[in-house]
Amino acid sequence: MLEEMSQAKLVAVIGAGASGLTTIKSLKEEGFYVVCYEKTDDLGGLWKYREEEMEGVSSIMKSTVANVSKELMSFSDFPPPRSFPNFMSHKYVLKYLEKYAEAYDLLRHIKYRHEVTRILPTADNYRTGRWEVTIKDNAKNRILVEVFDGVAVCIGRYGFPRIPSFNSLDAFKGKVVHTHSIKSAEPFKDQTVLVIGAGNSGADAAVYLSSVAEQVYLSSRQGTWVVQRPGPKGLPADLNYNRRIVNTAFRKLPRRLVFWYMEKQVNKNFNHNTYHLKPMHRFMTKRPTINDHLGSKVLSGDIILKGAVKHFTEKGVVFRGENDATNVDVVIMATGYQLKVPFLNDIIFQVIGDHVPLFKHVFPPHLSVPSMAIIGMTQVLGGFFPVCEMQARWFANVLNNKIPFPDKGDIINDITLNTEKETKLLHSSARNCMQVYAIPYMDELAKLIGAKPNFRKMFLRDPKLSWACVMGPCLPYQYRLEGPHAWSGARDAILNYKERVLAPLRTRYESRHAFVSA
Repeated sequence: MLEEMSQAKLVAVIGAGASGLTTIKSLKEEGFYVVCYEKTDDLGGLWKYREEEMEGVSSIMKSTVANVSKELMSFSDFPPPRSFPNFMSHKYVLKYLEKYAEAYDLLRHIKYRHEVTRILPTADNYRTGRWEVTIKDNAKNRILVEVFDGVAVCIGRYGFPRIPSFNSLDAFKGKVVHTHSIKSAEPFKDQTVLVIGAGNSGADAAVYLSSVAEQVYLSSRQGTWVVQRPGPKGLPADLNYNRRIVNTAFRKLPRRLVFWYMEKQVNKNFNHNTYHLKPMHRFMTKRPTINDHLGSKVLSGDIILKGAVKHFTEKGVVFRGENDATNVDVVIMATGYQLKVPFLNDIIFQVIGDHVPLFKHVFPPHLSVPSMAIIGMTQVLGGFFPVCEMQARWFANVLNNKIPFPDKGDIINDITLNTEKETKLLHSSARNCMQVYAIPYMDELAKLIGAKPNFRKMFLRDPKLSWACVMGPCLPYQYRLEGPHAWSGARDAILNYKERVLAPLRTRYESRHAFVSA
């Protein structure tokens, strides 16, 4: 064992959330010896609910529920348990991650309460790709310095709240907090609350707090597209539109026609003109707000929708288009997060406006040796976990020299072209930084490692599976049908996914003839 460890490259993984766990597994599969440093005392990252707020650590509310259904957010060789609900609360997501870590023996690689404070290239980094990592061992109150052959940064993007400047905010005498600080609704009981920002965290906070607050106002500067989790027949809506056939239509058909059709479907359940929330950007050019209860809360008056904040007063705000001030007790900023990696310098991790120049959103472009990766900092229109996993698999294969890696000139050209493409397709904003569409992005990375399904061959060999992959939901298991570390259970997981979708709904048992007339 010691001989194997001495021969294997040593790789550091920073963070034991979803992206960190799947990176540990992917590196282990390629024969690396892995050490994972986790700042807190448990795994789970964003999905580990904590009563206390920690700087640089993702945070959720007690009411947080996943916006992506379980089949689309699962890892490619680890389907979710049949009994788990289709949209998992943070408790179920954490259980899933714990099961994943146990199944693949990841726990022994994690060092808890170890905070990475600095990463610098070694003197011979240009040749070896090695990194000097400084770690604060908070358990033993000591500083460690270790050298690694590779580093994967898996800290996510929700640890450092962003609070933009507002006119006369300093004049407001009430309380101002960010959604990052909200844990439970109780502190807001009988308060008049203003939530600024109608994205996912803002809408979730408004709905959650409206159950105890005196009144909740929800301010949206640009409007937003609102979609619900349930779709046709009460099943997960995302299973309908995360399909290869839909993705092909989105790419091939006239863009205006596609937008018109999708917006028509979305407006059937929530007419955005009626609610004065229709944004200027087209549907799916920016992440929609996924919320099942916003409409009913507005209809009942528990939430009152407002426009942008013009300026603050001592006791409240004046909204754009209004002259009178609205008094509020608390202002909650649902204004997103800063893209920050505090232990990396600005040369390695650059933020230029709303853009982070990384090769395919993973590799810093100016490295002589591609031995560092940023895993899981993308915004995903689709399932986040499988995207992190695909990034990790690509990194592990690159680090193991199994696949070619382009030179710096080609990398810069690729970043430039992708930035231009994303600028044309996506609505430009900080919230959209590093946003990807799950299917084409995973296909692109899967092709690089040889894991993209060959549908022509599949159609001839297994037409039933081919039909399910192209016309049905694009499930992560497709990327384990072939290529490195293929999974023998992938075909069955694809063909029988409906059983796992329906299982948690079949909890009520009675005779079909229960009601008998007297």
